Amino acid sequence: MRSLVGSAHSSDTWISESKYADVWEQRGHSTLSIRPRTSSIVVPPLGDRQGGGLLGVLKPVTGLILDSAPSRLTPDIAARGFVSAALAEPAAGIEEARPRLVGAVRSVLRPVLESRYVARRIREVWQAWQMVAPRAKQLYLFSDSDVLIPTSEVHRFMALQEARGVEVSARVFVDSPHVAHLRQYPAEYMAELDQFMAQAAPAA
Repeated sequence: MRSLVGSAHSSDTWISESKYADVWEQRGHSTLSIRPRTSSIVVPPLGDRQGGGLLGVLKPVTGLILDSAPSRLTPDIAARGFVSAALAEPAAGIEEARPRLVGAVRSVLRPVLESRYVARRIREVWQAWQMVAPRAKQLYLFSDSDVLIPTSEVHRFMALQEARGVEVSARVFVDSPHVAHLRQYPAEYMAELDQFMAQAAPAA
């Protein structure tokens, strides 16, 4: 079986990404690591190429695990994520720590993201994930304390997948930051993965 690990482009995230890869490899799975460039937020053709390849890789999977995702891209989310990734600083508290920088990036990104072409591409990517994502079992791991991805967005996406006939399960952590659930709750996180893998790939 092959596991897919994706993350933004920053040194802290790369350390976290390596830990995720280690988790899968220790369980006998090969891993493919995809690291989208931060610039793909504002350069849709770059994101399109990466996204198209990602969906191609996902076609044969028997289970899909989404950690701290997904969400539609908004100026607020993009600004916090962009600054956090660019400075290699945690997203939690980034707006309080660097309010002027986040505000400036938001002001720059808002007209870009709301432009006709980019807004259309964002809708198309979201619709592609709604309709093209594998119909395999899906596990969502997210947190009420995530400052980047609103839980309402994850619940909305889960409902859309269930409407497609996808078997969906979730674990909502109370206070772990964005993509920090494994670090903060290792035993609970691994229990969820093991249970899901046993159901999604019993012969693996």
